[in-house]
Amino acid sequence: MGVDDNGTSKDALQELIRNKIETYIFHTQSAMIFHPKIFLFEGKNWNRLIIGSTNLTSSGLFINVEGPISLNFRTSDAQGIKIINQFKLYFEDLLNKTHQNIEKLTTEFLEILISQGLVIKEINTRFKSDEEIENLENLELFPEMEKLNLKNLELGNLDLPEELENDRDYDIQFTANSLEKFPILFERWKEYKKNNPKSGGVVKKDTDDRTLFTWFRNIKYLINNNREIPLFIMQQLEESDFPFEDGKLVKSRIRWKERFEDLVAYKTKHKIDFAHIPQTKNQNSPYYSLGTWCALQKLRRKGIRPPIWTEYEEQKMNEINFLWETFGSKISGTPLDRKWFENYFKLEEYKTKTGNANPSQIDKDLEIKKLGKWVNDQRTLRNTGRKKANGEIIKLTKEREEWLIDLGVDFDYQLNIRKANLEKFIATYLEFKKEYPDGKGVRGDIRFSKMLEIKASIKYNYKDDKSEEGKWRIDRLNEIGFDWT
Repeated sequence: MGVDDNGTSKDALQELIRNKIETYIFHTQSAMIFHPKIFLFEGKNWNRLIIGSTNLTSSGLFINVEGPISLNFRTSDAQGIKIINQFKLYFEDLLNKTHQNIEKLTTEFLEILISQGLVIKEINTRFKSDEEIENLENLELFPEMEKLNLKNLELGNLDLPEELENDRDYDIQFTANSLEKFPILFERWKEYKKNNPKSGGVVKKDTDDRTLFTWFRNIKYLINNNREIPLFIMQQLEESDFPFEDGKLVKSRIRWKERFEDLVAYKTKHKIDFAHIPQTKNQNSPYYSLGTWCALQKLRRKGIRPPIWTEYEEQKMNEINFLWETFGSKISGTPLDRKWFENYFKLEEYKTKTGNANPSQIDKDLEIKKLGKWVNDQRTLRNTGRKKANGEIIKLTKEREEWLIDLGVDFDYQLNIRKANLEKFIATYLEFKKEYPDGKGVRGDIRFSKMLEIKASIKYNYKDDKSEEGKWRIDRLNEIGFDWT
């Protein structure tokens, strides 16, 4: 590679380093410059040799008027092999890396080239200074030419190479180069808007600043076709009243991207490989809004809620493995997370079928029985926690507790059952006391036999119960004057 007259940019060399392509730089302090533009590709069956004026830059390859010739020939072609051999012989001391004027390209060596001004950013090679522009305008020579647009070019029945045929499908994208150029061109656009107040920010086709016009047109295309653009770029454009085709729609897209990034952040924070936040009714939950947004995306995708679902949104949500169908979905992530969500979605389906979210642990259906045990495990984690082998107490996370409560899980389910059973006993006990104030009853009256059995069990098990967990039972029995003797 040559670096004379800034013919090769810093960006191009960085890409070669990043892609681990072994590269050597040729340079001399004399007036001589390294000027060959030769590309040789040798394959198993075919070879290609391209010789011409084209530099290895985006301008040289895609924009400028250049004159290369491409020779394609099979590896068995004697004349083709002869040309390659002549080429290799002529540049032998360069190809075998023995020439004194070549140096291997490394990150450290690139810094030296930059510090000496031999290499500059590609963006700096594309813009003339105000003084240079003024001098050219004064000469009234060499006017700027419109860049060739291959997409709109009509070539009739010309037999194009397959590579150019494919180029017709090329679509504009917001690249790293676009990001680097944005601050400069964005400021130029704001200046243009200020100097042309009646334009509303629309860069006219007849403007003298062709670079700005092309940039403006491309930005409009990218946004109106919902192409990938960094969120902060869109926000800057929106804040500066960039003339979008539909401002309301663009604001909606910006908001969508903000929520999408919130979902990605949630996924990263919780170290899971899928994206899903159950909707919660608790408006104080930190994930209330995001859970509602996730639910809305499902409805939009099904066509139930506006606006119309787009391919871009489908692609982005699938990239983060968003769970469209909760129950039965293949979930990735840590094993514990997978299992928890699988059971949560089963409980969702159970709630839909039965109207409650408290399956029994003694149900005849084995799957419901397993689900009931899992729900009871969640109660234990929430109420008392579970002690691990190392002594650590693990508890149910607050957000999972909220999701289960929203679903209808009663975390005091067993306690409430015990309380309900106690109230049944109390009702019969009070009826017994009313009929037999002395509490002795009569032989042959079997109406209260079950109650008397329970009474004896309560006296035996709870008479001396001083625990905090049993306080509710003792208080309630004392309240009705239970006979502990």
